[in-house]
Parts: sequence; C-alpha cells; structure tokens
Amino acid sequence: MTNVNIEDGTIWKFVRPFKKKFKKIPPLTSLAGIANTDTEKANCLANSLEAQFTVNNISHPDTEEMVKESVTRFRLEIDPDNQMAAPPPSPLKFKTALKT
Repeated sequence: MTNVNIEDGTIWKFVRPFKKKFKKIPPLTSLAGIANTDTEKANCLANSLEAQFTVNNISHPDTEEMVKESVTRFRLEIDPDNQMAAPPPSPLKFKTALKT
C-alpha cells in the first residue's frame, strides 16, 4: 500500500486515476480502411458525417421518377380508392374557419 497524505497532496495523485472513466474506442472500419489512431478515427467519423449530410441531387430525372413512383405507390396503399383526396377549401371557407 502506498503512503498517502492529505497535507502534501499525495492522496489526490493516488485517487485521480480512479475518478476518471476512460473508454477506449475500438478500431473503426470505413471505405478507406481501418482507423486505429485517434486522428484516423476522427477523420473516419468526419467523413461519415459529411457523407450523411450531403444534399441529394434532386435534379436527376431518374431520381425524380423513382421518388414520384414511390410516393404514388404509398398513397395508393393507404388510400386505394382515393377517398382522402379532397379539393382544397375555398378562400371563404378558410376565412370562416379562421374566425371560429
């Protein structure tokens, strides 16, 4: 056992490592390979976040057609007879609804 003393600060040198909980991050795998060092892991995470938050190319005709078909299929699945489709309210009905 080590001699620790409150007056000379040795108790804090002894206790400090036990106060912190260090968790080692395991190696990360990406398209660029395996990230082992802290710098490689930081770059791996940065690249992943950058890829996730990149704006999609919505002016691509094939993508537009795919989205349109997907939305149409979804609408037909939830409302096959198109019962929920209603004409938009007239300005007068809208104004009346706001007053009540």
